[in-house]
Amino acid sequence: QKLGIESETVGNIYAALGVIVKERDSQYEYYMKAIEVYEKNDLENVTVANTYCNLGAAANIKEEQYEYFTRALAIYEKLNIENEGKANLYYNLGVIADDESKQEEYYAKAIETCKKAKDETELSAMIYYNYGTKAKTKDQQEEYYNKAIDIYNKLNLVTEGKARVYCKLGSIAETKEKQGDYYLKALAIYDNTETKSEMAAAMYYNLGCVTEAPDKSAKYFKKAILVYSRLGVEREIAAKCFYKLGLQCADKRRQREYFTRAIAIYKRIGVQNETTANLYLQLAALGETNEAKIKDYTKALEVYNRMGVENETTAGIYHSLAALVSEDKAKAYLIKAADINRILGLNNETTADINRKLDRLMEDSKMTEENESTALAYFNLAILSPEKEKQYENYKKAADTYKKLGLENANAARAYYGLCSTSDDPKVQGECCQKALGISEKCQIEDELKANLYGKLGTLTSNKDKQQEYYKKALDIYKKQNIENETSAVTLYNSGVASDSIEYKQKCFERALQIHDKLSIENETCLLYTSD
Repeated sequence: QKLGIESETVGNIYAALGVIVKERDSQYEYYMKAIEVYEKNDLENVTVANTYCNLGAAANIKEEQYEYFTRALAIYEKLNIENEGKANLYYNLGVIADDESKQEEYYAKAIETCKKAKDETELSAMIYYNYGTKAKTKDQQEEYYNKAIDIYNKLNLVTEGKARVYCKLGSIAETKEKQGDYYLKALAIYDNTETKSEMAAAMYYNLGCVTEAPDKSAKYFKKAILVYSRLGVEREIAAKCFYKLGLQCADKRRQREYFTRAIAIYKRIGVQNETTANLYLQLAALGETNEAKIKDYTKALEVYNRMGVENETTAGIYHSLAALVSEDKAKAYLIKAADINRILGLNNETTADINRKLDRLMEDSKMTEENESTALAYFNLAILSPEKEKQYENYKKAADTYKKLGLENANAARAYYGLCSTSDDPKVQGECCQKALGISEKCQIEDELKANLYGKLGTLTSNKDKQQEYYKKALDIYKKQNIENETSAVTLYNSGVASDSIEYKQKCFERALQIHDKLSIENETCLLYTSD
């Protein structure tokens, strides 16, 4: 710099500095300076191409990455060189491509270039490995992973890269025995590298998961825990090891100890997930008192709530809690469980049990307390009731409770719609439908319920103009909400029947048939379309 020399050597020094430094911004800066020197000297060789490749890898903006990779590729094309460096460029272009077909094209070119290259190097093996991770079928994955292993073996290389390939082969192997063989090969490499530590622990965990013999499996989990302990680090895999040990253990005291230690790790590393919730459920099952069980069930629910998850498991937790608390609390828990099951559309033995218990509690309490939870309980009971008469009775109780409380919300509208759907009296149907629609309008609800209400009103009026008005309002909502189901198909059919336009009839019937075909529905309505 003092002498003002900007030769190729200076460019090479900048490029070397880019390789040495760890900070990405500094890498980018040195590679860019190298390129500036190369350009001043009108240089286009493999070193320049590789520097462009490194510059692209250090860039943060996708457009810049694409520009530098393609510049490097242009130099390789100009020099008519087919080597693993060029293959690596194709692979990098595939990684940043937005279009899936482009990705596949670049990956295929990377493999094709690898095959043309005279000498296979470690980079070639890495490209085959990376391509394997992108492959869509298991056969393709196995082919490319095995090709990578062949190259490592041919070069007599024992590296972390080779261990990663063995690990991937283990993850896709068809039998646990084969999985174990691959994980053992990976473990042998990790045990002989500087970073054996954490990856060795991960392999011990994998081996524990695929080993059938409980005693041997437990030994692997304990070895993984020991590695983490020696390193003084805490990882989720260590918590999973304790969890697995707890599941394998027959002694309740030891089980509780393992589960508690797993939870402690999750707390310290700040991870709350489904495994954490399951650990609390395991502790609840081991609880010796109702108080202990309630405590752990509640903690499991807290985890699910933080995750924003309501599923069959959470409904089951509320169901279990109901058996451990007072009747008032039990009713609240059963209502919540029933509501989750309703939303998920679940209908199984647990659902039936919740229904029976809730029904009994509601009868026993004589409904002395009327609140929103009570209304929701009646609503859920109506949905779960197998008999139409019972459904109507509970919908009416729900609607009456909402009315007494002066509550007008989405659930109140649904209660009135339920009354409409289960009543045999056209007058009651019309009144309930209008009431539900009024609530929907007031609450500015534009959903499937409102569309269904318009559709129902269309069937209840004999005035063709009014029918068309209601059906079209329903169809507009279905369209806006992208709803295609049997009810929307029936509304299309009804709208076609109510119209005097042959063209409109045909359009409605054809669209309704398309929905039925899409949903694979075959019923009497399809015959009506055909005859019309």
